[in-house]
Amino acid sequence: METGTDIVRDAFDNRPLLWVRGKRFLVKPLTDQIPVTTPELLQGAAKKILQVGDWEKAGKIVGEEDKGAILVAGVSLASGLPFGMARWQPSGIQKQLWVDFECEYTEGRL
Repeated sequence: METGTDIVRDAFDNRPLLWVRGKRFLVKPLTDQIPVTTPELLQGAAKKILQVGDWEKAGKIVGEEDKGAILVAGVSLASGLPFGMARWQPSGIQKQLWVDFECEYTEGRL
């Protein structure tokens, strides 16, 4: 996997910025799959996430399902921790939590 460069940093450097709903949006392979997300990139990102967190007390990894799903799944595989998704269209099942959010291209509730 190591080729002398930082594969995760390279996934963000010199990527195009597009205007989406009045905000600039960075198009990148890690969360947009443009170009494709390679297994090496996902492994590298999961490794970096695990290096910066305190995972000993963690019981579950949670992320949003659009851009976060790929990272949550990668970190789950790398750490052995289970994961859950914050859904864009919650089902209303009992005990679900609602969280208001705003990001670079939309806002609403997860």
